[in-house]
Amino acid sequence: MTNRSLRNYIELFWEFFWNDFKLRYKRSYLGILWAVLKPLAQFFVLYNIWKIWNIHGGGAFAMLTGIIVFNVFSESFTYGMQSLFYKAHIILKIYFPREIVVFSASVVSLTNAFFNFLVLLIIGWHRINLPFIVSFWGAVILVFFLGTALALWISVNYVKFRDLHHIIDLILYIWFWVTPILYPLDLIKGNVLYPVVKYNPLTNVILFIFDVIQKNTLSLKLLTYPSFLTLTLLICGLIYFSKTVRKVAEYY
Repeated sequence: MTNRSLRNYIELFWEFFWNDFKLRYKRSYLGILWAVLKPLAQFFVLYNIWKIWNIHGGGAFAMLTGIIVFNVFSESFTYGMQSLFYKAHIILKIYFPREIVVFSASVVSLTNAFFNFLVLLIIGWHRINLPFIVSFWGAVILVFFLGTALALWISVNYVKFRDLHHIIDLILYIWFWVTPILYPLDLIKGNVLYPVVKYNPLTNVILFIFDVIQKNTLSLKLLTYPSFLTLTLLICGLIYFSKTVRKVAEYY
């Protein structure tokens, strides 16, 4: 690949990303403010529920952080999965590495994470320190690649089978509830769902975040399993995607 080709691909990536970002809030009066208003509303609800239960408000901050991290995973997966379908008018006309389409769509989730982080700075300024910043963005980057890796596996099939949209929505809904964000992991010990929750890769990521918020410690060992799984899925996903995307034009 020549330097000129690389530069052209980077410019194409940026163009796709910017168009996807603008489309998320097209014809919306509040526009990008929705990326801030939604987590603020979530925090308001969580904070007041925890006050009713007479539990310290710090639990609401931890849960909101967990929800934001999960949303990055969910959005990167969903946006990336749908990307080939919505870029059909370009894919059918010109050649370029199709991986650019998936990654440029998924990366929009990182911009949403940035605005959500600003919300965390506002409502939890007294809790923000270097370990939290490192753990938050480390977790965000990790789940972003996990979501994008899954999108590489699904995106070509999504063009062919439109029912996948509803199936994935259901899977993500269930995935949220088998991730210990709104409840402690120990609460379900002995339950039939405990092994599912325990070996859910997002569980370790959330526990990693909660350890920083509640104990101010970076338990990096917790990220070993999700990091290895993400790397494996990403490499295999790229190989699978490069082989199957050649036939994507047949499915439009």
